[in-house]
Amino acid sequence: MALRGVMPGRSQLLLAVVILFILVVVAVNKTPDARTRTTAVTASPENAAARTPSTVPAALPVELPGEGALDTRGRDLLAHQQDHTRDHNRHMAFDVGFFNGDDTALLLSQGFNVVAVEANPLLWSQGQTRFSQDIAEGRLLLIHAGLVPTTMTATAEDQSEGLDFYVNNFNAEKSSFLRATGCRGRGKDPSPKDENCHKILVKTTSCADILRKHGVPLIMKLDVEGGEWGCVRSLKELNAKPSYIVVERSPRFDLDLLVDLGYDSFKYVNQGFTESSEWGVTSGPMGEYGLDCQLKWNWRNAADLAKVNQMAHKSPDLVPGCLVWADIHARHQNASARFVHRRL
Repeated sequence: MALRGVMPGRSQLLLAVVILFILVVVAVNKTPDARTRTTAVTASPENAAARTPSTVPAALPVELPGEGALDTRGRDLLAHQQDHTRDHNRHMAFDVGFFNGDDTALLLSQGFNVVAVEANPLLWSQGQTRFSQDIAEGRLLLIHAGLVPTTMTATAEDQSEGLDFYVNNFNAEKSSFLRATGCRGRGKDPSPKDENCHKILVKTTSCADILRKHGVPLIMKLDVEGGEWGCVRSLKELNAKPSYIVVERSPRFDLDLLVDLGYDSFKYVNQGFTESSEWGVTSGPMGEYGLDCQLKWNWRNAADLAKVNQMAHKSPDLVPGCLVWADIHARHQNASARFVHRRL
């Protein structure tokens, strides 16, 4: 017979098992889960040390696992959307419309591998010199080719032999396959004239061909004086899409096309205030941390963007804070980048 106040042996054993189970549960909950803990990813020393300014942290905390990485809201609002897998396409950005390379420099500084496209042979040659180290390291591929504007078609022969490309004599950025664009004047007479430009042959390609060959990037920036929307339209040929597209606002802006391709979040990002002593004149932070003219880091839906775009076109005064000169940032509905924020 059991003594008073003493539980039978079987009950004591059951109680001990319950207590042990509770202790195990508590211990497990206090242990960091490998799926959610934060670690640090550092850009490779051979390419990061020389070009990373004080505003860019050497180590970027990212959430594991995941394809995307992360942004810090540093003083220059640089977007570090860097994948922890070195050879993953999410570690890549396209700069279509390289110009002088300032946007490419910004993307390289953020840890991206960059595929850049430039039609103007002089700018392409200057880029080869400026980024010789990045090209040698395999971090930058600079392609000399042009994107055919939406209003033109290019045959296979055109792609191999080249099309007439009008190099603007006053502003290389305005050069184009379109004479009306490439031969624009300056000052009080912007009308296109032959004395404002000279003509050369440039081989052509399409964005779909570039993406098939080099993969689908996290970010694709487009600024090619008339060729942007032909590039966007060619994305219909592909299953995967860039998570973010940055395209200059223009009368050719096609919101319906972006929506049809699966882009459902947008920002209206002013241009003209993104000059930096370190980077020159860039399009500013791209992707998740482009700054909307009114909503800052927040995104708009398509209907709201259409309204803002229409009002800004009529008069900037109708949309406080928003300029006529702007980029449109579009985020795809399948964008999977996850961001961890911290202060510098």
